[in-house]
Order: sequence, then structure tokens, then C-alpha cells
Amino acid sequence: SAFAMASHEHAVKWKNLFVPPEEELTTRRARKRLNIAVLNRPATRKLLNPMDARDNIAKAFPEHNVFEHHLNGTLQEMVDFFPSVDVLVSPHGSQLTGIMFMQRCSAVVEIFPHLYYTPFYFSSLARMFQLTHAMWYVSHDEVPTGRLSLKIRLENTGNNMCPSMDKLVSAVDDLIRKRQNCLDSV
Repeated sequence: SAFAMASHEHAVKWKNLFVPPEEELTTRRARKRLNIAVLNRPATRKLLNPMDARDNIAKAFPEHNVFEHHLNGTLQEMVDFFPSVDVLVSPHGSQLTGIMFMQRCSAVVEIFPHLYYTPFYFSSLARMFQLTHAMWYVSHDEVPTGRLSLKIRLENTGNNMCPSMDKLVSAVDDLIRKRQNCLDSV
């Protein structure tokens, strides 16, 4: 299995030990002001323009709370952060293990830098916790078919990214709609 837990039920029980029960779905459906977070990494595979990302998303969606976040705190801080996020924009990296604490139907866009593409890496975790997940390969090259070799990925693990703001805003817009569709279908 691609899942780290013995079963979906075990994973949900583990999550429930840390995360308060989710808001009632009717409350989440009616809530107009979403929390959109741009999560950045401290060293490698980071966004080089996180403030531009935050500002462009905030300008495109003034009705929502948009903020930049650096996750380098304790497990408790991570557990407190993720359940409050409705739409997450983040580079690929270990910080995305925290998506398991997000509320059902929340949305995640996982961004990969040039020559560091591992498709479906966190999508199984997102699927397990009923999240909407999208992947974005930020490169002028075509998206690699299949997985890049471990050697190529290790050689490029330090690649940072400067994503197009138009494409980023479009991805967030798409995720907001998909989040709402998920809530409406539950």
C-alpha cells in the first residue's frame, strides 16, 4: 500500500487524537471567508517569491484571508496550523505531511521545482483524508513522464522556484471551486 498507516480507520483515529473535530459541514459550506496559506520551506525547494504569491492571491481573492507561513515550529504548532487552512499552496517537501491534519474537502497545491518531480507523492495522503490535491511542475520543460530517477532528483534537491503569479492565482481559483464542490457533495 502507498499509505503509511495500517488502514484508513487507523489514520483517522490517529488524526482525531490531535485535531479537534471538524466544523459542521453546513457551517463550512456557508462560510464565505476562507483561509488561504502560502507555506514556504526554510532552505531548499522553496518559493523565491512567497510574498508576491501571497499578495497576488490576496489581490485576486480579497474576500478571503491570505497569509504566508513558515512551518518550522513544534508538532503542536503544526497540528494547530493545518486544520485552520482551507486552501494550501506549498512546495513539495516534508512539511506536507501536515496535510493529514486538514479538514475534509480542504485543498492543496503541491509545487515541484525543475528536475525534482515525484508525482503522486502526497496525493495518496490527501486522498486518504478526503482533500483536493493538485500538482504543479514549475519548469520551462515538459512535465516528465513517470518519475525522475533518484540520482537526478538528488542532484536537483536544492532547486528553488519562482512560479508564475497568473498560473498560481488560476490554480488557487480552481482549488477554491473544487473545495466547494467537495463540500456540496458530502
